[in-house]
Amino acid sequence: VVEELVASAEWRAAPMRDRLVAFVAAVLHDVAKPRTRIEQGGRFSNPRHSSIGARDARVILWRMDFPHALRERVCAIVAAHQLPSHLVERLGAERAWEADRALASISLMVPNRLLAMVAEAD
Repeated sequence: VVEELVASAEWRAAPMRDRLVAFVAAVLHDVAKPRTRIEQGGRFSNPRHSSIGARDARVILWRMDFPHALRERVCAIVAAHQLPSHLVERLGAERAWEADRALASISLMVPNRLLAMVAEAD
């Protein structure tokens, strides 16, 4: 995910602060996957890894004395990194208004372009 992110023209053109937030979010986006892994009928899934990962990321970044505002942006991306693809897959065009509402809510915490950048890399 990090390699995809740093290869993108959008990431390279972004301001340094946004690049830092997106980079750290890409590094931490699946931090909770190892401890949320379950097997169901031969398939693995990681329920709630995004929300659990956001809490884990917050602790990691807090211990590193990462600036509060940047830490919270990273954690918002980690918490919502699956949202764009899930909205498209599950809601479809007929329920686009629900996707718009969810993305508007997330945009209060982090610019959607940063969320989209990490989600696309993922």
